[in-house]
Amino acid sequence: MNEETNAFSASDIESIKSESFVRTVESYRELASTNDLALQRATIEALDTPLLVIAERQTAGRGRGGNQWWSAPGALTFSLLIDRETLDLREASDPRLSLTTGLAVSDALVDILPIGDFQLKWPNDIYLESRKVAGILLERSSTTPNRLVV
Repeated sequence: MNEETNAFSASDIESIKSESFVRTVESYRELASTNDLALQRATIEALDTPLLVIAERQTAGRGRGGNQWWSAPGALTFSLLIDRETLDLREASDPRLSLTTGLAVSDALVDILPIGDFQLKWPNDIYLESRKVAGILLERSSTTPNRLVV
């Protein structure tokens, strides 16, 4: 990967890989959409998953129903490409995966920002003091249905 597009240092990326179940990391200063790039990568059968796509800034992020998602420079925007077979996940668990991901993000935010009342709004939004601070979007790859982007 070109160093100019890399938003994180090589040691940061190695830390992510060694301290989590993520196998591959792609890091960018700016992308249109982390989900779009992860969906493109889903077609690469030889790709070592889970793949984490991180961007310091998204210019065309989106949420459910095609809603635009705006992110300021320096925001934490990322998508995770997973392979259902590798993780032994059934398609029927997708709704729970969205909710579980939202709960995990909310719990992590409470741990690092004990400043207010975080709330999870079904099915995929996280609020702090009545303001949306995060959203979870699950998308299936149309060409490789065993792959899912969170």
